[in-house]
Amino acid sequence: YTDTALSNLFLMNNHQYIYTRSNGSELGTLLGEDWLAYHKRQTEQYILEYQKQSWGSVLQILNKEGLRISASRNRRKIRERLRKTMETFEAAFEEMYHRQSR
Repeated sequence: YTDTALSNLFLMNNHQYIYTRSNGSELGTLLGEDWLAYHKRQTEQYILEYQKQSWGSVLQILNKEGLRISASRNRRKIRERLRKTMETFEAAFEEMYHRQSR
């Protein structure tokens, strides 16, 4: 994959499958708890990386800075800032959605 987020999703899926199929089976018993724990940790790491590399940048738009409303009492400025923030979020969301759904 050229998209690292999708690579992490692929690897997460693989490690989850390995862990799920091995855990509680003769293979899991043979390979041991350390081996199973490793694959479970890898799955969790790939989940975090996927979230950070894909949706993290989109959600960052909605952080406190992006939604910060100044002490100004000018409602028009406040609405304009919120409108721009939401437009930016929507565009980033659509882009990520299309990239992930190919």
